[in-house]
Amino acid sequence: MPVNLRPAVEVARPPKTLIWSVRLLGTAGRHAFYLEPRPNGTLVRERLNLDGGGLTLLRLLRFDRALAVSIHDNLRGLRRLAERS
Repeated sequence: MPVNLRPAVEVARPPKTLIWSVRLLGTAGRHAFYLEPRPNGTLVRERLNLDGGGLTLLRLLRFDRALAVSIHDNLRGLRRLAERS
């Protein structure tokens, strides 16, 4: 089930931090990426917080599984971008 989200960027501090938030079906989401340079590349820490009465509905719609796939795809894309530079 495709879902169009309109996230709002809360924090953008290149090249170390990106945080965005979104609301969907009575649920507030906040997604953060923290990048730390390492000798062999970059460590990416990701944190997702979801809160609100719509969580049960989102789980029933299996949105949590779609979200997990989306996060994995986003991280894979981030890796490709980072490896190009």
